[in-house]
Amino acid sequence: MDEAAEYIEVHGIRLKFPHKHLDRAREAVQLLEERYAKRAERSGGMSEKVILTTVALGLAEEVLQLKDEIESINRSIQSSIEKIEKFEQIEQHS
Repeated sequence: MDEAAEYIEVHGIRLKFPHKHLDRAREAVQLLEERYAKRAERSGGMSEKVILTTVALGLAEEVLQLKDEIESINRSIQSSIEKIEKFEQIEQHS
């Protein structure tokens, strides 16, 4: 086995991950397997491919929502910084 990487099996597929990302990869695999199991219970006989696709789309939607939230937080922080800078300018001229 390569010293700089390790393989993790995901739904029968062996994937190679660098050691520095191994914990995160295992966490991601666990999340995927949990979502897959929940979706499979409610699948009504859907194929593995369809279940995995719906899980992937659900995770992608969550990523997009989090991206929007981060952008909103960044805008709020930037607005606060601008207000602080304006206040500091007023204080300096007083």
